[in-house]
Amino acid sequence: MWTHPKHHFRRRGLSYPELCLGLAITAIVGAAIASFTFATAQAWRNTEAGISAETLTHVATARLNDIVHGARLLGACRGGSLDTPGLAPAGVLLWTRDSNGDGQIQTSEITLIGHDPVKKQLYIHTQPAPKIDITWSYAAFTLPTAIDSFAAKGNRQPIASHVDGAAMSVTFDPASADRPRLNYQLKTTVQGKVERFNGAVTMRAPVSPPT
Repeated sequence: MWTHPKHHFRRRGLSYPELCLGLAITAIVGAAIASFTFATAQAWRNTEAGISAETLTHVATARLNDIVHGARLLGACRGGSLDTPGLAPAGVLLWTRDSNGDGQIQTSEITLIGHDPVKKQLYIHTQPAPKIDITWSYAAFTLPTAIDSFAAKGNRQPIASHVDGAAMSVTFDPASADRPRLNYQLKTTVQGKVERFNGAVTMRAPVSPPT
C-alpha cells in the first residue's frame, strides 16, 4: 500500500536585518505617537490657561449679580485687600429672602459672600434653618463682627478659584439714593498669569430696614 510521505516544515525565524528593520519601524511609529500626544496635551494646557481666567470671572460675576440683584438688604461689609496679606478678608452679608414673610431678618435668610485667602476662593456661605431661627436686628446685621460670627457655622460653596485677593465696598447708585451697590475687585492668578477685575452690581428692589 502506497502512502504519501510525511513532510516536516521548519518555521524560519526573523533574520537579523529583518529584526532591525522591525525595531526601527516600531521606534519611528512610537516617536510619532509620543510627539502627537505631547503636542495635543500642550495645546490643551494653553487653551485651558486662556479660558480659565475668563471663565472663572464670568462665573463669579454671574453668581454675584444673581445674589445681589435679588437681595433685600446689604448688611456688614468688610473691605479686604488685593495685595496686602494679613488683613481681614473681604466679605459682605446680604438678606437674600424673607422666607416666612414676617419682615424680619433670620439666620437662614442670610447669605455671606466672602474671600478665603488661604484656599484662594471666592465663596458664598449660608446656614440651614435651625429648629429655632434666630432673628437679627438691623444693627447686628450691619456690624463688621457679624461676618465672622455668621461664617463660623453653616455651609460654604466656592464660586471662583485662583482668587489671590478680593476687595469690596458698598456705595449707592447715583440714579437712586436708596439702591445700594456692591463694588468688588478680584485678583486672580491662572497658569502664572496675574489679572485684576473690577465690577459693580446694584440691588434691584431693596426694602427698608426692619424695625
